[in-house]
Amino acid sequence: MSNRWTWAIKEAKAVLGASVTAAVRRLNILQSSERRPANADDAVPLRRETRFQPGRGGFRIIGYPLGAKSGMLRLSLAASALLMFAAASELQGQWRSRAGNPSISVDIEHPPKLPLIAEKIVFGPATGECSNDVVSAMRDRFAARGLEVVDWQTLEPVLSEHDFSFGGTFDRKSVDEMGRILGPSTLLVVEVTRCAAERQRFRSSEKRKDSDSDSTYKVTIYHAKTLALLELSVQTADLTTGRIFDPEMIVHSPSRERKSEDGYPESPSRFELQAIAFKRAARDVGHMVLPRVQKRSLVFFDNKKCNLKAAYQALKGGEEERALNLSLELLDACKNYPDPKIKPKRLRKLLANAHYNAGVMHRIRGDLDAGLEYLLEAERLRPVEIMAEAVADCREAIRVRDAMQGIREETKQAALEFQERLVADEQAQRDNTLTNSGVIALVEMGLPEAIIVKKIETSTCEFDVSAEALVGLTEAGVGERVILSMMEFNELANDR
Repeated sequence: MSNRWTWAIKEAKAVLGASVTAAVRRLNILQSSERRPANADDAVPLRRETRFQPGRGGFRIIGYPLGAKSGMLRLSLAASALLMFAAASELQGQWRSRAGNPSISVDIEHPPKLPLIAEKIVFGPATGECSNDVVSAMRDRFAARGLEVVDWQTLEPVLSEHDFSFGGTFDRKSVDEMGRILGPSTLLVVEVTRCAAERQRFRSSEKRKDSDSDSTYKVTIYHAKTLALLELSVQTADLTTGRIFDPEMIVHSPSRERKSEDGYPESPSRFELQAIAFKRAARDVGHMVLPRVQKRSLVFFDNKKCNLKAAYQALKGGEEERALNLSLELLDACKNYPDPKIKPKRLRKLLANAHYNAGVMHRIRGDLDAGLEYLLEAERLRPVEIMAEAVADCREAIRVRDAMQGIREETKQAALEFQERLVADEQAQRDNTLTNSGVIALVEMGLPEAIIVKKIETSTCEFDVSAEALVGLTEAGVGERVILSMMEFNELANDR
């Protein structure tokens, strides 16, 4: 390939890779940068009227370069203009696709920040100023998502019934016990370290212009600003799996400002700003433990040819299954389009749109892998931004779906291990529990009554002190002092 062609192709690629404005600037520069030959007198300058002017579908050239020795520059200009025209035409085609076709909304469910599946939220004791307001905002947010919420006022009596006291300190023993009492749930303990509001007043000046005299003058502006400050930490324990997570710090400082030229205005309400901070903190905690749904907007093609509009009408009417079936049927119809006069490029575009619609419908119905196959084919047939965005969206949906599936599998396995640990602990506790038969065994071993009584006082016990059981203990040689100690233990346990 000659140097002339190499240089021309390089210049054309540079124009194609730049924006339309940058491309026009580059081509105008080329007018004054013609490479002169060894004999500068042989160079033929370009006509002054050579320039680019906007036109329908792109740009057109007004004028042209002259001279046999300007061929290299003429070639570069022509190639650049053609490439720029094609790029501008494609951009206009994509704009028409976005503006001329309806858009639909699809969801991407992002996994929570913490690897857990929350179905019931339990609040432990909250501490710090404004803590009740913060917890109330969180409780409202979780309830709006349809979760069961248990606050500390309800939880504390339940724990007391099981002779368990929770002071807000996380350790394995307390989390295991609460998991045994409450079952699958997520425990949140909120500690507010700062909850305050600040008010500020200050002045500034602005220059104004007098429309009559055309002179400038200064105006004093009075500002009244209110700032809400909220800092807190939230510690989470998954009572379904027994896992304890590190505390998460949350900080918010919303502010509002009022201005006036007639003295200081009234300061914005600190209560409104604090309410905003509480809601934002609740949102952050929601993202910690709940999946986050993100809305995405996608184009849906409703071309008259191939009757793609029929699928959109079904989707618009809420008939997703019918819209999917129609999209697949219309795709087959496009592959066998009956009009032989249709141009191959136009047919290729229709096929791409039909594949795209089928992919989007699979995406909406939850079959992301099948949807990606159709979208990739649409992008191959018509490699434009709309198709690329849909492919990227579907791949992102697959990624977060796999992440959520991983969290579910991890949580399920951790829950099984947690239940096995609880069962093992309960079995060990039962093995160490002193019963009637255990007391009889100690008597048969010849231990003194004082030692047996001390053993009862320091052990986990479960005695049967019914009349028949007392007769059996007496017949087995258990002394009166030991039997009385067993009865006292049961009485104390009943009182608790």
